[in-house]
Amino acid sequence: MVQSSFYNILNTVHIIFMVSWIISLIYIFYSFKKKSSSLEFKVKQCLNKMAMPSSFIVPLTGFLMIIEDPSEMSNAYFYVKFTLAVFGFLAMLQLRSWVEFDIFDKNKIKIRKLNLLILMNLLLINLIVYYK
Repeated sequence: MVQSSFYNILNTVHIIFMVSWIISLIYIFYSFKKKSSSLEFKVKQCLNKMAMPSSFIVPLTGFLMIIEDPSEMSNAYFYVKFTLAVFGFLAMLQLRSWVEFDIFDKNKIKIRKLNLLILMNLLLINLIVYYK
């Protein structure tokens, strides 16, 4: 199927926000390695300004690309990628709730581990897309 210019725009936006999501998770991960007094502020800023919008826009544009070209749904890797993407989005919601609504110092280890799990999840999705 010939892809429309709308599909190409969606794909470009999807890739840009996927990269920004990964970069924000890497930034959060390395922020924990540095002992900083403003760690909570840095994590909240990065999460609210970059990671959460990206984690919403990536699945949205992916869904819109599937509507535009449903032939992707015939591949088995699509369902694995879709499941990982839904898990990543839901894990981001949990991560944000731990950062925003709980005591940050109490949940530092959980936040760091979940952040790393989401990062590995996104890298696995990228490997699936690359090797399809």
